[in-house]
Amino acid sequence: MTTTTSVSARQLIEQAARGQYRTVYTPSALEAAAKVLAGLHETGQRHGIGPSDWAGFHGADHRLAEAVLLGQTTAYRRASLTDPGDPLALLTAAAERAGLKTLAPRPHTGDPAVPGSRGDGERDRPDPAPRAAIHLARLSQTPPWGWDGMASLVVSLDRFDNPVSPAWKWELFPDVGEPSTQMVQVVAPPPSPAVADEVLAIAHLTLTGAIRLYR
Repeated sequence: MTTTTSVSARQLIEQAARGQYRTVYTPSALEAAAKVLAGLHETGQRHGIGPSDWAGFHGADHRLAEAVLLGQTTAYRRASLTDPGDPLALLTAAAERAGLKTLAPRPHTGDPAVPGSRGDGERDRPDPAPRAAIHLARLSQTPPWGWDGMASLVVSLDRFDNPVSPAWKWELFPDVGEPSTQMVQVVAPPPSPAVADEVLAIAHLTLTGAIRLYR
């Protein structure tokens, strides 16, 4: 695999990732997808198809890169379920390493870190899977979220409630009581301290406004 092929694949993957709705990718996820795309480009070249040919005559078709991102995301969901130990400790330690302050949740929301707490009055209903979340304090440049503009940012490590695909998932959302309306999924490899650091780096960019949440 040539350096030129790898760089071109990474650029195409990053461009396709920027067009994803309510989804961001960790650097390691982007790198993994770029390696797959570069491999496809090399296979195409052996059959007379250049890397630029995949983008169509006008160079604006990015469906191959988008398909690779979809495949990488699906592969993570179907990966062997890892045991991160204590998910809350994993999040808290990553926040500390990132220099981000954690807060208690606002009274109007159930804290996903507490089993059975959903913020909907059904506190005795068991969760379908382990959950953990931390609430990050706002920074001076954090955009306004919530009715008073002062909502914190929640970083959650949850499990897909699906027996076929029970893998872990990372999500970001402002603590406004309705996370489903503003939730952003972070596509990442299975949980580990290194992956948690990547997710918290994305959370930091979100707190600074460099990555914007949907209203």
